[in-house]
Amino acid sequence: MFTATDIIDIAVKIEKNGEQVYRTAASQVVDTDLAEFLKWAADQEASHAEFFLNMNPDKLVPVRMSKLEQIGRALIEDAIGEHSFSLDAEDLSDTDCLSRLLLKSIQLEEDTLIFYELLGNMIEGDPASRQLEIIMREEKNHILKLKEFTLSKQVEFS
Repeated sequence: MFTATDIIDIAVKIEKNGEQVYRTAASQVVDTDLAEFLKWAADQEASHAEFFLNMNPDKLVPVRMSKLEQIGRALIEDAIGEHSFSLDAEDLSDTDCLSRLLLKSIQLEEDTLIFYELLGNMIEGDPASRQLEIIMREEKNHILKLKEFTLSKQVEFS
């Protein structure tokens, strides 16, 4: 079972991982527009991590045990089974690696949104709830921009 603190810790890890991968990728890509986007996305991920680090676990609404167990089980299955919420920095010197990075980044952002939607059901208090909504909009914006890059770079979805 996950406690409120565990859930917040997972959110922090998701954001810090995203920041690290985006910064590493930004230093390796040749495309300057993509590098700038990746740096910008990394800065946003760092800001999101800071929000979660400052979140008070007492602001999470108690959830029925079965709901927490379901969330925990789903997170573990995703994290282990599909390596969700995690991207390994790859050598981005060829197009195939670039396309994999973009596609995996989209998947990561989509998985993160699902997690935050579940988290949103547990947050009480307008300021925290509003901030989470802002973060979710920013994550959706990351997805849109990543998809734009896949189209502009003619990256094909498999």
